[in-house]
Amino acid sequence: MFMGLTELKEAAPDQWEACYEGRYGRYTIFVNGDGKTFTGQACTCPCPDDECKHIELVKAIITFKNEEKQNKTLCSRLLSY
Repeated sequence: MFMGLTELKEAAPDQWEACYEGRYGRYTIFVNGDGKTFTGQACTCPCPDDECKHIELVKAIITFKNEEKQNKTLCSRLLSY
């Protein structure tokens, strides 16, 4: 996937779960959000959530996926004219 990220899945609408293979072990990251707004997050690494780089990485990827999805939808609409 990306860097140490080994898995990213949308477990339920706007509820994401990721696995990260870090230098000191395997961490699980949970993020709630749609790529524009995030309402909750947690990571099993020893850092506080407000300083966790794993959460920020997952949020950035979710945002990218959301933008990519919107661009595909827009392209499909434009091509259908």
